[in-house]
Amino acid sequence: RGEKEFHTLVSLSIGAVIAEPRTFRSHKEIAVVATESKKMAKKVRGNSLYVNQRQYPEVVFQGEASS
Repeated sequence: RGEKEFHTLVSLSIGAVIAEPRTFRSHKEIAVVATESKKMAKKVRGNSLYVNQRQYPEVVFQGEASS
């Protein structure tokens, strides 16, 4: 149309979870923590990466002994 248009730059926000074996009972627990991480990343203006580094107790499943 011959008119100038302004487009904002795209930014990328990534939330990550370190899911060590035996840390979470299910994929749903990982999803909850991943959602929290994503929300933390989105609080930062521009591009951001938030890695959840909380320590979680090892999960012992019924019938298994911790070594």
